Amino acid sequence: MTRAMPGPDWEVHNSGYPSRLFTVVAFPPGKYELVEIASTEDWEEIDEPHPPPLARTNCGGHLTRRRVQMPFRIDAHEVTLLALPNGPADFDDLSALGMAATDGHVRERVGSWFPAVQRAGRARFRELVARQREPHDGYDVYPACDHKLAVVRNSGTPVQWEKAPATESGGGTERYRPGFAIGSVHATGFGGGCVRPWAYHLMLSDPSELSAGAHAVGAWLVANDLAGEVDLVLSGIPTAL
Repeated sequence: MTRAMPGPDWEVHNSGYPSRLFTVVAFPPGKYELVEIASTEDWEEIDEPHPPPLARTNCGGHLTRRRVQMPFRIDAHEVTLLALPNGPADFDDLSALGMAATDGHVRERVGSWFPAVQRAGRARFRELVARQREPHDGYDVYPACDHKLAVVRNSGTPVQWEKAPATESGGGTERYRPGFAIGSVHATGFGGGCVRPWAYHLMLSDPSELSAGAHAVGAWLVANDLAGEVDLVLSGIPTAL
């Protein structure tokens, strides 16, 4: 069975960088194995009256063929996500899919498939998160949760940033930023979590401090009987140019 990528037009935001093609291909329910991928690096811009930035792949040129062994399953009324040429979608693939959701041209082309694609993306994210879980004494560590080390406790009193996540910058509410004596922490902030909806983010520059930092955060959550998420993020220290 051979399937060609739908076309003819696709959108490229910056021709100086590789773009990713997001499309939907219908299959009957069943078990499959992808055995070969053919691709080309040739592409051409689309002439007006199409508004930029649009392009089309020039598949009339040389095709590079790659043999693969990629089993997958199609269930009725469900979407299966594949990130070619590597296989099942990972965190980076899901981030790219999330960016596609903000592009009106992409949503228009995918059409009625898009809600099912988003549901599949959320389900895949939960699956990837669950694989990361490492139980500790009273808390869990997710060592590579969407490029973050997440320390999570799900029992106890909700942490302050979950009680009022939108009031950090004003409204008379006290900003609550606990410290954990991690030497290379150079910035903190609040935002979305990998496991729970909200998290306290610690940006640190020294990867050797991740393990001790995770233990310190977990011990703090347990000692204070708190439920919440703290994310340790490796980040270079910003410097003025």
